[in-house]
This record gives sequence, structure tokens and C-alpha cells, in this order.
Amino acid sequence: MSGKNTMGPRLTPEPAKSPIDTLAQDARVSPEPRMPAKGQSPTAEQIAELRDRVNARAGQANLSNRDIARQTGLGTSTISQWRNGRYEGDVDQVARKLAYWLEQHARGERPGLPDGFVRTRVAERILGVLKDTQARRWMSVVYGPAGVGKSLCFRAALELIPGSVHVEVVEGASGPMHFARQWCRALGLPQHGSLYAMEMRLIDAIRGSKRLQMIDEAHYLNVRALHVIRDVHKQSGCGVVIGGTIDVEQKVDDASEFYGQLSSLLLHRYDIVGESAEDGDPLFTVDDVLKVAESMRVRLTRDGAEYASDRASIPGSGGLRSLVGLLYNASLVAQGERVDAKLLRSCERTSQGRANYERVQLRREQRRKAAVA
Repeated sequence: MSGKNTMGPRLTPEPAKSPIDTLAQDARVSPEPRMPAKGQSPTAEQIAELRDRVNARAGQANLSNRDIARQTGLGTSTISQWRNGRYEGDVDQVARKLAYWLEQHARGERPGLPDGFVRTRVAERILGVLKDTQARRWMSVVYGPAGVGKSLCFRAALELIPGSVHVEVVEGASGPMHFARQWCRALGLPQHGSLYAMEMRLIDAIRGSKRLQMIDEAHYLNVRALHVIRDVHKQSGCGVVIGGTIDVEQKVDDASEFYGQLSSLLLHRYDIVGESAEDGDPLFTVDDVLKVAESMRVRLTRDGAEYASDRASIPGSGGLRSLVGLLYNASLVAQGERVDAKLLRSCERTSQGRANYERVQLRREQRRKAAVA
């Protein structure tokens, strides 16, 4: 034998080495088959090709018929019958909707991020604080680093606690006037006039209504803006929860600024990281991580879930928000297969950047040594 390769050129491309490689590969894929113009029926060959592509996409993204039905607006039984070639209804209409669905995927509008609110242990605790504060009509504060789910819980409460209001403070609204305008806007009230006029407007709008007021990203607020929160709460009788980073806790500890007028009104102070540290448990458990992964339709191995739990529980590492990006990138490479710890480690630098990746690894090692000691 000559030793030369007689098998011909390799036809199967090498598997993607990183999420970026996968995205580049997706960008090179030919467009999804387009359906004929309205009024013209697709051919049997076009329908068959479309069916193959739909089934391939469903398998790649680990999508059930119910998932596809939710994303397309079609019925689950319709999807099932059409994918198996047994649908006896308007085949053309179903085909067009599924072709558009595939085009959305090709444009990057793919599933992969969480469908919505995930009830982690931290989330349940935040909701408990919100509900009790609303029921008792007091004030509370919830604080922790970025990415631990404060804002997601506040938004979820809009549906779980009827009548609740979510004010997400922006940095430009740090002073009392701009903050009062933003609060009025959240309640659908006029945003003009003096600070006194807007405070009276807020108080009159919610007095006696038991409507929970959730002031999110409150670490942006200055002392005078916090006075507005205190005044509206005292005169309206509505529960108020202030959320933000640890700076919020320092601001409401007002022995010098308010002489205790604000801190004395607080019913609960939920320190998200501190509470977990006292328990001796990770901030986000393996079960929490598995719930998040399930909502993203990402399948984790046990060691992958343990690695992800450890990763999300390091303070200052981005928490669940950062983990969602990591799981999404890993799912791109996994192509529907289970995601293990090795794959997560290989994708972590792409998600976090080299410097942050190295900082997180150092913190992880420090935590491991402290736990052993």
C-alpha cells in the first residue's frame, strides 16, 4: 500500500470547538427553504425538505412538539401529525408557519434563554419578603450582588401580587425630582409640577389600596430621594420594598442621615448572600441550576450541574444571570447532547472573558481551600 489516503476528502466537518465557532458555522448555513408566494402551493419536495429541517432543528435544540407549538401558535397535535406526515388539515398553512419559524432561528431568534421566572430558593425567599411586606404594609429591603434574580422576582411579582408596581430606577433619576417623575410614570400619573405636587399625587393614587411598591436598583438613589420613598410610604400606608446592591443596605442604615426615621420602618432586611452563607449552603443549589437549565431546554449531567452551582454561587461572579449565558454557549456546542463540567469549563472563558475567568477561578480555589480548612 502506498500509505496515501485513498478514502477521499473528509465530508463531515470537525465539531465546533467553542460557542463562537458554532455561531460562525451557523452563519455559513444556507438559508431555510422559502415557501412559494401566497396563492401558490408548495411542492411535495419542498414540504418534505421542510419537514426534514424542522425535525433536525427540533432534535438539535431538544424541542418537544409542545415547545414548537408554543413558539409558532399552532396546536401540539397539529405539530405532531405534520412532523410525521399524517396531518390532513391545511398542510400549506402549517408549512408556511413552520418555514417562518425556521427563518427566525436562522436570524438568531432561537430558543435558548429562560422562558421566564424560575423559582430558585433565593427567588422563593424574595417572594416571601415581597408578599409579607405587602400584607403588613411595612417597608423592607432586599440586597445582593448583580445577577442573583432580584429584578426577575420583582417583575414576576407584578403577576403574582395583584396591583403591585415595579419602579426600576435609572442612574439619571438619582435625585428626588427625577425619581418622583419615574415613580409617577410607573403608576400612569402626570409627571409635571413641583416635587410636593408629585408626592401628593403618588400618595393619593395608592392610599388605602394595599398596592405593593417595588423600588428596584435603588442603590442609584441619593438621600433626598430616599426621603420621598419614606414620605409616600408613611402617608399612603402601602407596603414598599427597596431592592439593589449592598449599597442600599448602607443607605437605609440612617442613624446619621435620618436619625433612624427610615431604618425604623423596615420589617425585613434580606441579605441574599449573607443569608446563604449563614446556612452553609451554596447560594444556588444543584436543584436550582437544574430548574434553570430545564427552562432553557439544556440537559446537564450531574457533574455539570454541580459545576454550574459552584460557579453561580461565587459572589461577584454574575450569579444566575452570568450562568444563563454560560449554559446558552455550552448548549450551542453540545448540539442537543448533555452538557458536562468539562464543556462548561471550556466555554466559560468565551462567556466571561479571560480576566474575569481567571478571577472567578481564583475565587473558586480560595473557597475550596477555605471549605477544606
